[in-house]
Amino acid sequence: MHKLLIIADKNIIEQLEMSLKEKFTGLKIYKSKDTYLEIMDESVSKASAIQFLCDKMKISLHQVVSFGDNYNDLDMLLLTGKGFAMANSAKGVLESISTHTLSNEIIERKKDDDKSRNHGLFSYFKRYSKKRYCTSCK
Repeated sequence: MHKLLIIADKNIIEQLEMSLKEKFTGLKIYKSKDTYLEIMDESVSKASAIQFLCDKMKISLHQVVSFGDNYNDLDMLLLTGKGFAMANSAKGVLESISTHTLSNEIIERKKDDDKSRNHGLFSYFKRYSKKRYCTSCK
């Protein structure tokens, strides 16, 4: 088993999270939504996966950009050279990460159930590529 996901009422999740953190070591326990509690071995995370890939590919963590919106992204956002919290991130993520970009939430539905998003990633890459590669862009 890689991960245990518990789905329950918000109040139950909060109580369970506190109780499990007090009783068990060696586990990573966090909310990925108000009603979701994820439990896994402490060595398993997005940050450890990025660290592993960077080591294998000989890439400095300072060259890595990451984006996230919830507590399961927090260690990754703090590890990489530049971590961006999406505007719709959990409150604790927004408070912990100083750089933000637009939301990635669905904002409308179009024909044939196509989804439109706020495009937080696109916004960042558009801004970044202009600064880095376009000397005449403002």
